[in-house]
Order: sequence, then structure tokens, then C-alpha cells
Amino acid sequence: MKLSTLLSLPVALLVGLGSAGAFAQDSGSSRLRFSDAVELSIGNTPQIEGAKFGIDAAERKLSGTAAQRLPRLKAEGNVLRWNDPIAIQFGSNAPGSSVVVREQVTTSFSLSLAQPISGLFVLGRMIDIDRRAVGIARTSMAKTKLDAAHRAAEAYVATLNAQSAADLAKKTVTQFEAQHANAVKLQAAGVLGLVDVLGLVSARDAARLALVRAETTMATARAELAVAIDREPDAGFDIVDEFPEPPPAPTLDETAAHQLAVDSRLELKDAALQTEQARANKTVAMAQLLPNIMGIATYQNITGQGPFQPRNAWYVGATLSWEIWDWGKTWDSVKEAEARAGQVSTSEKTTRNQIALQVRQRLLENRAAFATLEPARSSLSAAEEAHRIQSVRFEQGVVSTVDIINSETDLHKARSAYAQARFDYYRAQIALARVAGALPFAPQR
Repeated sequence: MKLSTLLSLPVALLVGLGSAGAFAQDSGSSRLRFSDAVELSIGNTPQIEGAKFGIDAAERKLSGTAAQRLPRLKAEGNVLRWNDPIAIQFGSNAPGSSVVVREQVTTSFSLSLAQPISGLFVLGRMIDIDRRAVGIARTSMAKTKLDAAHRAAEAYVATLNAQSAADLAKKTVTQFEAQHANAVKLQAAGVLGLVDVLGLVSARDAARLALVRAETTMATARAELAVAIDREPDAGFDIVDEFPEPPPAPTLDETAAHQLAVDSRLELKDAALQTEQARANKTVAMAQLLPNIMGIATYQNITGQGPFQPRNAWYVGATLSWEIWDWGKTWDSVKEAEARAGQVSTSEKTTRNQIALQVRQRLLENRAAFATLEPARSSLSAAEEAHRIQSVRFEQGVVSTVDIINSETDLHKARSAYAQARFDYYRAQIALARVAGALPFAPQR
């Protein structure tokens, strides 16, 4: 399937995840949207360039095979200088009684036209094989593009996730610093002791360490995203979280997803082409059991060969060659091709079953990921309210630093859990799109 077909599929599985647009410059920095990342990944990357060479090679081979159906023109010639001419003496030794049958210098030239006759059927089957090889090469390039698009989509979501984790870690550090400042004031007022302040210092510094780790993870994710869109690992850009909030419920059911996969999965199209190719190979192998008949027409020009050899001559006719006995080698080739055709056909059935299983697994994962969003959101709301109450009570000196540290920690965990659940859900949708054989989003053109 060509990529243009993929792009036209009504499978916006990640509805609203980004609108098409240029890799825009905004305030001096590159602004990379989700749709930009997908489109850049399927541009002229080295992998896709390599796939294009594969298509070109397959098309050239098809063209060469098709040309064998036409008459082939062959020219041969030579100029020879012999050590001595050859003369035949007739009767007496009188002058003029000898005839030169080969001069010291001879030339010959022939122009032959050969047209396959019995081989036309075999050539037709070979053309079918090469035509399917072109289809396989094109499918391979489309699959390369699809894989590249999904790698970029997954890298984009992973980068957003890492960026969100870094933002949350930074927010936690800021909150602990504010609580520490309050604790110092309460210590000065005699409400808190030194041990309470030190507890907040320890919690604040632990949050700072977590921030360093989160920022390192984010830098690594950004480098992986840059490589996925064929950029240098240290390329600078700003990514945009345009994913819907709250995430929409999944709408694709198993029947629709399975049908979409059957219609779109490139692996199935590739397997079908390979099956047809294997069956055609069996026909070609069987044709080797038959005689090879070829029509020919030749023109010859010969000089220096005496009066008995005409200077110009031509003939037309047919040739037949038939290898009658080869100790079963050709028949074994037929049976080998038959076995390979059966092998490929079995593999096609296995691929269909595997795809059906993959679709079911991804749908279940998609629904499970969506089901985790509500409890994660509820937990976050509860943690935020509990933190608000504890912060007010801490400012009033009612609760200890242990209580506020626990509140801050619970809030950070709840925020991280919801962010993780949200991005896991979008990852599940990307994975579902992949097993359905579709791009991770339908770009607006």
C-alpha cells in the first residue's frame, strides 16, 4: 500500500493530537508539533532513501525481464590474418590452374535476430514474479515510512512525558522551598524547632536530586526524538502538548479495528504478494521440462574464403533445444518451488492470526489505559485538596513538618501518576494505530 493511501484512511485514532503545520520558528526557537514530528519522520531519511533504491532496483529488473519477450539482435564479426593463404591446384602446374580457397586476410560478419517462441509463456510468468517483487519493494518502503512515523510518535509522547515529569519535579522543589521558608519563620517565632526545619531541608534537597534525574531523562528523550525526525541529537526545538485534556474515550471496537487491520496491514499485502510470487516460481520451474523453441533470422558477410563461400548470405528458421534427461534435477526444482509456495502460504495464514491477536491485545490495553484515568484523576483531586488544607494548617503552626512533607510527597505522587496514566493512554492509542496498519494520526492537508 502506498503511503498516500495510508494518509487517506479515516482512522484519526488520536483525534485532535495536532494539526499539520510547518516546523515553525517561534520567538527564535523551533516549535515542533506532534504532526510535524510524524511528517518529518517520513521525509527523505536514510532508511527511506534506501527503500527507494530497492524499488528502483526491482523496477529495473522487471523492465529487463519484460524486454526478453522482444526479438534480440546480435552482431558478430572478425578480421583474421593467416600465416599463408590456401590454394588448391587443379591438373597441370600451368599458371591459373590453382584456386585460392582462403586468402591470407579473411573477414566475417553476421547479424542475427532471435525471437523466443515457446519461452514467451515462461517469460510471462517471470514478468508476473518481477511485478510482484516491485509491489513487495513498494510495500517495504511504505512499511518503513509507517514504522518511522510510529517511532517518531512514540518518541514525541515519551518526550512530553519526560518533560511533564521534569516540570512536576520543578514544581515540587518550588513548593518545598516555600514550605522551608515558612518553617524558618515559624522557627524564629518559636513555633517549630530546628529538627522540623532540617526535615524540610532534607525533603527539599531530595526533591532537587529528583529534579536533576528528571531533567536528564528529558534530555535523553529529546535526543531520541531528534534522531527519530532525522535531526542531530542536540537539535534545539520546543515541543507542544496539544493532546486533549481530559483524554477522549476510545471509540474503535474490535470488529472495526480488525477489519481496518485486514484492509491496511502491509504485512498481509506483502505476504499475499509473496504467495503469488511463489506460485509463479513453480510454473517457471515446470516450464524447464518443456523444449525451448526459438525463431531466428541471420545475415552473413564473408570475405577471403574463396569462390565457394558466398560473400553475402542469409537464412531464417527455428531452433529447438530440449534437455531430455538430467537425473531428476529439473523435477526436483519443481517440487522445491511447490514446497516453498506451500511454506509461504502457511506463513500468510500465521500472519493473519498474529495480527488478529495483536489487535485484540492493543484494544484491551487501550481500554485498560483509559480505565486508569478516572481513579488517577480522583486521587489527584483528593491529594490537591489535602495539600491545600495541610498547607494552611502548617502556616498556622497547627501541623508538624512531617505532615507537610507527607502532604507534598503525596501530591507529587498523585500528579506524577495522573500524568503517567494520561501519556500511557496516548501510547496505547499509538500502539493500536500501528497494529491497525495506520499512521498515528490523520494529518490535515
